[in-house]
Amino acid sequence: MDNNKVKNILLKSAFVVGGLSFSFSASAITFSEIWDILISSSTQVGFTGTVGNQGYSRPEHLSGQSGQIKIMAANIKGFPEGLQGISDNQASLFSSTYITGQAYDIVGLQENWVRNYAVMSSLNPTEYPYRSDHFQGGIFSFGDGLSTISKHPINGRQLHIEYSSCKGTYADFIANGSSPDCETEKGFTFTEVQLAKDLKVHFYNTHMDTSNGSEKTGQFNQLKQFIQQNSAGYPVIVMGDFNAWIDNGGWQPGPGQSELGRWATDLGLTWACSQVSYAAGNTNINDIKGPCKGVDHIAFRGNSQISFSTNRYDEVHQSISDHNPITATLNWTNHAAAYSSTYARAHTASLLNTHHNTRIQAVYGGNDEAKNMPAPAAEWETFTLALEQKGNTQPWVDHRCIQSGDTVSIRSHNGHYLRATPHNNHNVDVRAGVTMSWEKFTLFNHTNGWACLNANDRITLKTAHGKYVMADTNRNLSASDNQQAWEFFQVEFAR
Repeated sequence: MDNNKVKNILLKSAFVVGGLSFSFSASAITFSEIWDILISSSTQVGFTGTVGNQGYSRPEHLSGQSGQIKIMAANIKGFPEGLQGISDNQASLFSSTYITGQAYDIVGLQENWVRNYAVMSSLNPTEYPYRSDHFQGGIFSFGDGLSTISKHPINGRQLHIEYSSCKGTYADFIANGSSPDCETEKGFTFTEVQLAKDLKVHFYNTHMDTSNGSEKTGQFNQLKQFIQQNSAGYPVIVMGDFNAWIDNGGWQPGPGQSELGRWATDLGLTWACSQVSYAAGNTNINDIKGPCKGVDHIAFRGNSQISFSTNRYDEVHQSISDHNPITATLNWTNHAAAYSSTYARAHTASLLNTHHNTRIQAVYGGNDEAKNMPAPAAEWETFTLALEQKGNTQPWVDHRCIQSGDTVSIRSHNGHYLRATPHNNHNVDVRAGVTMSWEKFTLFNHTNGWACLNANDRITLKTAHGKYVMADTNRNLSASDNQQAWEFFQVEFAR
């Protein structure tokens, strides 16, 4: 059931807190249930640890070449029974039967307000050791009702963000019966889920308002901007109760898209429901709704390392909500498996391709000049990128490979090192026989900011003097203060 309906029932039961009077109907709600509401909305303010949750532990296994993950989005109507919510027994049964029993990898819950303990305590802690913190809101509020359950480590980066736009207050409801969406704390959560040592997914779980118009557009835009700013280059999964339909074939590119469809297109997301063949009977979807109907949705996108697809999208038919949970099995392919499996601290025969479709070259017979030349791959265009020093101490750091922020040296085929001097407009050459400070560079990976360096990653190289290696149109290499097109290089591993 939608949060707004619950709030309406709350008002109709005359259970109003704050500046309004307090009364209740004994036939509609018991004193113990009112106490349940008060305890859940006022005694635990803000975040509280979730029962059974384990701290982050980086997985040691590699992702390999392919695999799959099963995910579910479930609106569980987690209010007290007197407000037409589910009981502790129903919440426990849902956990044991529909989550643990079906072995989902990641589950996103909505409307998990006062049943969080019952849901989490019924999960097998061995199978589901990772759960997001529960946000119980502020005084006289229920929190956002959003929870993430995962078989795979959640690395500590998790955020609960409330939507800044909404429509409808208690006063509006009393005056004209409109939904009091602004009295809720609907929003979205962000977690980083580490599926393997070299595979991390940005996972979003959302519950949007029932209203439409500019306020709903504001929610779409807020979530879109957050994903654009915080998940560039990462695989992304978004799920939840959008309170919006992908109507009129809105999941298909084109001018006929719904607002939700345009939102997904802007982010490069694919709807899981759009990849299944309903006519072929590959789904367990209600006949009336069809695979891309309803208000609950799952969307995904990959990156240069990982691509996703799905051929399984279902509904879970149960009685804990007025709209069924949805599930999808995502198949993924690791296009960098041939390289990430080696986890190299040094990459030999690495070709550094420039923005001008040229390669950095230790000019053959040219007194070890460094140029960017349009030459085919040959020994004087190959270098060894070697890890000299790790760049940070974050939990996901792997000391066996090159990652963004690490210090590297770049050795040419004849044993000399690329260096950036402070002279002659910060000239870059390959004349050094040893690695001192000028011969070391901080490598920033703009494709995968967390993973081990892989083929086709776009990088920049910061010099010891705080500038960036640049390839200009005159075939010269130097260092500049910018990180723009000429300062970007693409890594290619010779095969």
